[in-house]
Amino acid sequence: MSYAIIDYKKTFFTHIDEIFEEINVNIPKHYKKNAIKCGRKINRILKKYNTNKVILSKELYNDEIKKYICEKNNYIIDGNNMYKILLRLCILDICEIVKIPIQTIRVVLLVHEFSIEILNLVKHISKDVKRFSVISENKDKFERLADELLREAGITISLYENNYKTTLRCDFIINIDYAEDELKRYVIAEDTIIFSVKENIKELKKSFNGIIINDIDIYLNKEYNNFSTLAICEAQIYDFKRNPKYNEEKFLKSGYRINAYMGNNGIINENEFKAVFSKK
Repeated sequence: MSYAIIDYKKTFFTHIDEIFEEINVNIPKHYKKNAIKCGRKINRILKKYNTNKVILSKELYNDEIKKYICEKNNYIIDGNNMYKILLRLCILDICEIVKIPIQTIRVVLLVHEFSIEILNLVKHISKDVKRFSVISENKDKFERLADELLREAGITISLYENNYKTTLRCDFIINIDYAEDELKRYVIAEDTIIFSVKENIKELKKSFNGIIINDIDIYLNKEYNNFSTLAICEAQIYDFKRNPKYNEEKFLKSGYRINAYMGNNGIINENEFKAVFSKK
């Protein structure tokens, strides 16, 4: 599976990494002034190299350019799929940092999307934690999975419809696709850690004093400046046809590892996690 990674530089440059089937392209900075021209240039590059998958540098990643790329049925790899795959490992890692068994942890999943991928994600995480809850307007669609987990593995998951009057009391919230305005409508316990997959959450109610993880930095086999390491990792190893367990194992066997958790103010250090759990 080939993919292109594209950045702004002073001059046009192309290099192909045959190991990862990775097409490295630098486009001149004057394209930055015109999103339409830039988007069309990127589409021509993708067509030339017969790929429809692209990773944009942080400087290029904006809604206007993305719009013109996607018009031609090209796919922008943003790292969100890899974020979901790593959620169980992230919870395990943070539990090790704060010296708390994962079997005592309470997790709430906030999700609009209903898909096989989300069902598999629920299966993958719920088996390890004390309590797993799903909040979704698609609550009824999760009932078959809840029955299956109870019958086959003795695992109970709780299902709820959106009720913004509810106080979310848990250790971790996995926010798949709720917007910041939607999250602000909930009362969230102050000692909560939130993984926000698709939405970059900047702030919640003043009463919230927990941690918001908007991004995960991944240790890769080579250095990529100005790119999302989650997106690079996803392009190199993620297989959308396989379940979370397979992709998680592939991540570990390939030598990748979680390097850091990123919040609005940069890297979240271990003492910040310990401080949150000390309030419980």
